[in-house]
Amino acid sequence: MTVIDTQAVRRTLIARTGNVVAQSGDGGRTWTRLPAPALPFASFAGGEEGAYAFWLAADGDGSAKLLGTRVLAGETLLDPRVSAGSATSAAMTWNGPIVAYRAGTADGARDIATVRRVDAKWTTPRLVHADGWRPAESPKSGPHVAALRRQVTVAWYTEAPDRPRVLVAFSSDAGGTFGAPVEVDVAEGDHAPSGPVAVDLDDNGHALVLWLATTGPSEATLNLARASPDGKRGEELVVAKGLPPRLGGVPHIVRAGDRVAVAWIEGVLGRVRAMAVPLAHIPAPADRRARPVVASAGASTPSPGQGRMGEPAPDLKLVSLDGDEVSLASLRGRAVLLNVWATWCVPCIAEMPELAALHERHGKDGLVVVGVNVDSAETSNRVRAFIAERKILFAVWLDPEMRIPRTLRVEELPATFVIDREGRIVLRLERPIAANDPDLEQAVSRALSDS
Repeated sequence: MTVIDTQAVRRTLIARTGNVVAQSGDGGRTWTRLPAPALPFASFAGGEEGAYAFWLAADGDGSAKLLGTRVLAGETLLDPRVSAGSATSAAMTWNGPIVAYRAGTADGARDIATVRRVDAKWTTPRLVHADGWRPAESPKSGPHVAALRRQVTVAWYTEAPDRPRVLVAFSSDAGGTFGAPVEVDVAEGDHAPSGPVAVDLDDNGHALVLWLATTGPSEATLNLARASPDGKRGEELVVAKGLPPRLGGVPHIVRAGDRVAVAWIEGVLGRVRAMAVPLAHIPAPADRRARPVVASAGASTPSPGQGRMGEPAPDLKLVSLDGDEVSLASLRGRAVLLNVWATWCVPCIAEMPELAALHERHGKDGLVVVGVNVDSAETSNRVRAFIAERKILFAVWLDPEMRIPRTLRVEELPATFVIDREGRIVLRLERPIAANDPDLEQAVSRALSDS
């Protein structure tokens, strides 16, 4: 579903799911279906003057055209020749809406173009980049556009001139002109970007680019990196790994304050996955480029000695909320439930009551519950406020450098480990724990009984 806020003062929302478009005038409590046509490959942008929709329509000769409308105001032909079957993307700038798409040319090239609405008029189509890609079939993944006041960025996947690449271009005049594109990723060896691409902007005007890349014949990773208008790019953050080479649709990215929310669909059943990433964890643009160095979500199996059941837990030194040095070694001889969490992780917050219940239920038997928080160092005050507000009584350790999850090869948050009195891992869970979780209760009982 796509939801856009068209006028915050009036609490008006426009939503689309499938081919149904609806409007709400009370902040989303009630909805009315709009008499809108089916909108294949549609995108939306909303602002104070209303909501805009953009979509493709097929012509009789097999080509397609780009149409746009202010919702309920009648459609307008924006570009008579576009890449049929490629998705569009729209955003709202200070000057009005902008839509990005793959333009079609007579010789079959799929160039990247935009149309804007300025002073209540639609502009003529303008190229962001003459890509020159001539695929045998129209690619379903189109460019993605994001705007922040007068800053605009467009990111896209291409195979021109000779191998797969992800590019991003920047504009500082609300999309009127764009600079030369910056290369975010390029195929090397077994690594190859495969699209689709999503993008947003941070407050410094850097692009936050999200894209899929294959790492072998049957696996892919979802990657996140910053790029700047001066041609620099930061190291990649691997958001998810062990994915199929093709996703079910386009991944989404939205910046909210000091965090970035990403979402994607994976698997034949269309499982929706989402996570929040602190901006501080995404490396800033730099002169050098490198392959990914951080894995924060996925589904791989840890290597021996890195968090497998039956193996010793790591002896790493962290700090408590009070600033004291702490370590698992100091708890040797006691059963430990170690939970890795963050304040930006919604499932982590949801399972906090059950962790508190485990602490109360088994603490008298000798179980030590430890919550290892992986928020960035500059947000430690927020962590303390979180603990105080929820009156959490079990121990909380701070790990802003994510040493515990990296050593234990944690791929998803929350993650829970049960460690017996001899320091061996007897249970590893990378999912939220449920009330009276049978797997967890059995592991805790085993850890408490071992001597």
